Amino acid sequence: MLKKTTLLMFILIFLGLSEWMDIHAQQSAQEILKKIEALGKEAQNCTDMSRMQQLMNELNQLGQAYTKAMQEEASRNTQSTGTTPPSKGIPNMQEEKIRQDALHEELKHQQDEPCYPIIYQKAYAQKYVGSDLPWVTCVPLQVQLTWDMEERWVRTDKFPTGIVKYKLVVNYPGYVQLIYDQKTRKKLEHFEIHGPSPKKNERITIQPQYASANGLLAEAYGVVNEYKTVSAPDLSFFQIEPHSEYGGTYFIWDSMTGEMRGEIGMCLTIDTIDDKIVKDPFHLCYDVPKGELIGEQYLGKITPDDLKRALRDGKLVRRIPFEYKMDYTQVKLPELYTQKGVLDLDITLNPKAVLSVNPAEGFKSEGPDENDHFNPKSKSYMLKNSGNVPIDVKIKKSADWLHLSHTSEKLPSNSTLNVTVSIDEAKALNLKEGTYKDVIIFSNMTNGSGNTSRNVTLKVEEKQIWQVTLTGRYERKVRDVREILEPGATKGKLINDIRTVKFDYNLAGKFTLKKKNKKWIYDGGKVTASNVKYNYSQEPKNLWKIKNIKCLRCSDVNNLKGRSMSGLVSDQDVFLYWPVVKPALEVDAELGTKLWKNPKDKGSGSKNLKSGTAYYNDDVFLSNTHDHILPLKNGPYTPPIMDKKTDLYHQIITYNYVLKRLK
Repeated sequence: MLKKTTLLMFILIFLGLSEWMDIHAQQSAQEILKKIEALGKEAQNCTDMSRMQQLMNELNQLGQAYTKAMQEEASRNTQSTGTTPPSKGIPNMQEEKIRQDALHEELKHQQDEPCYPIIYQKAYAQKYVGSDLPWVTCVPLQVQLTWDMEERWVRTDKFPTGIVKYKLVVNYPGYVQLIYDQKTRKKLEHFEIHGPSPKKNERITIQPQYASANGLLAEAYGVVNEYKTVSAPDLSFFQIEPHSEYGGTYFIWDSMTGEMRGEIGMCLTIDTIDDKIVKDPFHLCYDVPKGELIGEQYLGKITPDDLKRALRDGKLVRRIPFEYKMDYTQVKLPELYTQKGVLDLDITLNPKAVLSVNPAEGFKSEGPDENDHFNPKSKSYMLKNSGNVPIDVKIKKSADWLHLSHTSEKLPSNSTLNVTVSIDEAKALNLKEGTYKDVIIFSNMTNGSGNTSRNVTLKVEEKQIWQVTLTGRYERKVRDVREILEPGATKGKLINDIRTVKFDYNLAGKFTLKKKNKKWIYDGGKVTASNVKYNYSQEPKNLWKIKNIKCLRCSDVNNLKGRSMSGLVSDQDVFLYWPVVKPALEVDAELGTKLWKNPKDKGSGSKNLKSGTAYYNDDVFLSNTHDHILPLKNGPYTPPIMDKKTDLYHQIITYNYVLKRLK
């Protein structure tokens, strides 16, 4: 097929030279051109490879002779008109390969377009002949083939009949090449439908709808030696094999001969069995050279009028029933093979399959934090197909510390798909300190429109993760002097009224240090546990009768879990700033005994106190933690006890820390 295409390109280029032929051209040039056209027609129908090589050699020689004749004519034209044909001569085969490789390199940004073969052909003609062949045009296609097949092996020996049924949907891009007459460029003289294009296996998608079998024959060296029963339905014995040479369509129509040739190919693989070991696959290929499988009746129906309607409507649809038989018993082999089914051909012309990916920004993450997480852990991208045909999308990445929620998906027309890119934290935690990069590639495998990528940056920092526990007590004793009147007494008695309040704290936290510019800095922390308990007592016990005790803001202390904990690193020490909450006890009480009132005392004061509410605040326990310098080493640390005493109160505060490095 490749050599036929190359010959056709030579023919078109030679025909292009005729635009500069004067109607009074020499008879020798006209005769050479006729020979080129005749050899070109023969080459298009040639199946003998040795003859094909001869034709190429002859065409090369005739091309050089034709160029020489045209240059002589050009010399005469230059004297009369001052114009020169742009032909640069026909190179030898080595020079030609250099030319082609250089042009492919120039056009590499277009090589994924369905019409690339025609783009290349026209660019070649423009560069080396002087014309871009304006009578040759190309229309991109999206082709869908649906195979609904049944295959049957009827055996005449000891093996039973084998039956395989399956339905496959095949999609790939293609193109139709249109060649019009060179004068008016309105009359369609030749068209060809090609696919897949570009010839890349990844551009072909094959989706099995169902498959079943009640028997598979295994062959070794051409001899059947085993029969395997396969439960139906079962897709496991099918190995789908996209193949750019077999998986496409190829139709040719030519107005000069009125002939129609076509190839529709499909290749799949069934595992063979040899002594219970799955070995090399046996290929079943359905190839239709010259319409042998689906018949001349169908092929003849693809006419220029059909194509014109398809160009107008954007669709070319055919349903092709077929049946194919091979009777091997005629050559003394014990098998009769039949194949029948329906092929549905659905071609969309000028398909609009445009992939867009949002947002446009890349994905940046860093970590780990104190919980061994990277932030942000993931980012979602919305893929959209705004076209009229489905898109086969592939999403690729290289780094093993990245995870993709989707790697391959079919995106219907006017639909969206969310793809999440996330950090594989288990693998990222094993990375050394540094910045790591990767690229997420979003590919439109259908026609390449909208192919794009997003950069990913992962910053892994050297970190220390510490766990800290804090236990301690805030204790405050308040003293008042009361004068009580005991039963039967006539004078008052002075006593000390002592009330004691205790808050017992139990907190835990986790904090992270990271290295920046070769120095450790505080990188955040959180409270992981928090609890406070209170206690109230009095002496003498019967002086006050307690009605109610309530802790204000104790619940706020107990809810500190999850709150941020700031800090500061200084050399080998750390200051931790726990969230500050100031709990308080509200005590409602009334006198449980009488107070003596001196008749000479005209004041009221506490001697008239019968009941009331007292508040005992802890304003300092959590606040004072900000002053503690904790050494960054495993083990306990106990700051000095805070002991403050006056005539009216005695306050004692104790702290006990334990630090443990987790990472």
